[in-house]
Order: sequence, then C-alpha cells, then structure tokens
Amino acid sequence: MTPREALDVVSFDDLRSLAEARAPCITAGIAIPDPLQPHARIHNLIRAIERHLKDAGVNSEEEFTLVQPIRTLANAIEEEHDWSIGLILYRSPDLFRYFWLRDTIEAFVTVSQTFRIRPLLSLVSREQKFYVLALSQKHTRLLLYTYQSQQELQLRRLAPQSLLDE
Repeated sequence: MTPREALDVVSFDDLRSLAEARAPCITAGIAIPDPLQPHARIHNLIRAIERHLKDAGVNSEEEFTLVQPIRTLANAIEEEHDWSIGLILYRSPDLFRYFWLRDTIEAFVTVSQTFRIRPLLSLVSREQKFYVLALSQKHTRLLLYTYQSQQELQLRRLAPQSLLDE
C-alpha cells in the first residue's frame, strides 16, 4: 500500500479488524503540519515506538519485525513527498494499517494489549452518505453525497424529468 492509498475514512469493518488484533498492539499518531517536516517527525516517532517496545519487554527480533513496515512507509512518504496534517498508525504482529487525518493531533505512542481507536472516531462519521432530491420546474435529479464526493444518480424514468412533463 502506497502512502496515498492510506485511508482517510474508517469503516466499521476497519474498527472490527483493529479490535481483533493480537498483542502487542502499537498505536502511534503524529502531526505533520508542514510538508517539509515529515522526515524528522516520522523518524522521531519510530524511535519513540522502539523505546515503548523495549519498555513493554518485546524482544529485539519481534521489535524489528514490528517496526520494519513503519520504516518502509516512512521511506515511501519521503520519496513521494506525500503528507497530510496527521497520520495514525496501527501495527500488531498480524496487522498494519494507517490513516491520514485532516485535523491536527498530539503526537503519541502506545504499546498495549489493544489498539487505541479513539483518534479514529472522527473519521468513522465521515463514512456517512445521504441523498438529496433536487426538484425544479425543468429538472428532477437525485444526488448522492459522501464526505469526499457528490454524484448525480440516473433516474430510470421512475419520475418525470421535469414538472412541465408531468
């Protein structure tokens, strides 16, 4: 997964997979408000993750296995000059997920038996979609809106295209 393929919308299936992950679970958040700062901030985050893993008693071989995908992501972000206001990482022995955040976040690292999902809750609400029925004398349209997009749906002649046709 490239950095741009990181999600910025969280589904309930994403939350379910995070809840089912086995320990140790690394949750790390980082603010990157300036596109010139990802290198230093991400490498400081990786050092903090390594410290927390040592404090949690994780052996060095397992630590390397857990941290390596995060290093790969950091290199990809630097190569592609990709950034967002914030990034949150979830890493366990069987899972690696990361999400771009549109809001600032305090940098943090936790290593525990479960992931810290609270920072994602604002992204869950963004998955909502709703419909708008737009009526005018000349056109009848049905629009689908999500957090990131808007599209007009085709009405299959279930309704007249305009009130004049009616």
